Amino acid sequence: MINAREGTVFTPSAAVMEEHVNMDNETAINQTKLQLQVHASEEEEEEEEESDS
Repeated sequence: MINAREGTVFTPSAAVMEEHVNMDNETAINQTKLQLQVHASEEEEEEEEESDS
């Protein structure tokens, strides 16, 4: 963010940036877990269908 009156540039502190990165990592981890759970449940359904026939 740029402050036009003073001509200074706002840069977030390292702590804020690190927290944002951690949040992104947590989001990515949660998304990966969700994808793996969906994939695993799809495989279980396929196995059940094969055993029924």
